[in-house]
Amino acid sequence: MPPGMAEAAQKVWRRQLASLGATGVLTPVDGDALRAYCEAVARYEQAAELLDASGPLVRGARSGDLVKNPLHQIVRDDAMLIRLFARDLGFLPSAREGLRGPVGEADPLEAWLAGTVGG
Repeated sequence: MPPGMAEAAQKVWRRQLASLGATGVLTPVDGDALRAYCEAVARYEQAAELLDASGPLVRGARSGDLVKNPLHQIVRDDAMLIRLFARDLGFLPSAREGLRGPVGEADPLEAWLAGTVGG
C-alpha cells in the first residue's frame, strides 16, 4: 500500500486486494491506478453520505433560492472515475472477459472464479 493514503482509501485498498489479490490480475505496476481508484471510492462514499444527509437541494449562498446541491457533481465525478478505473483494473465482469495470463499458463482469474485458487 502506498504511504500517505487516507484511512478510508486504505480500507478500500485492503478490500480490493482481499477480493482480487490471489487472481494475479493486479500487479505492482497497477499500484498508482489502484490508489486512484481507492481514493475515488473513499471520496464518493463521503460525498454520497453528505448528499444523503443534506438532500438534493440546498439554499444558494447569494440568492437564498433552492439550487441543486453541489455534492451531486462530486458524487457523479467520483462515480465516473470509479467506473473508469474499475474497468481498467479488471474489476468489472465485462473488463475481465478479455484478460488472459501469459501464454502456456492457466488464467489465474479463471482459476480464482472457479474457486480453485485463494479465497
